[in-house]
Amino acid sequence: MTFEELLKLPPYSLEQTRKEEILRERLGELTEIHRERCPAYRRLLGLAYPGYSSPRTLADVPYLPVSLFKTHRLSSVPDAEVAVVLT
Repeated sequence: MTFEELLKLPPYSLEQTRKEEILRERLGELTEIHRERCPAYRRLLGLAYPGYSSPRTLADVPYLPVSLFKTHRLSSVPDAEVAVVLT
């Protein structure tokens, strides 16, 4: 289900299990995108979650402490495409 399709759904129309499935799929896709495009993220993921593969449940989605984003440069886009930097 695409983001546009989700926006067209009536509020509260999805069962909780379906919501979790969609979230797990999207977070898995985002994790792969960032792993492919950011060497530092790939290294951190490898250290924190050795043998990581696509998540089967929400609990399988790799989570990193927010403080890592303050101490490491974790960017999946070229510097010229960075629109906002939070400090």
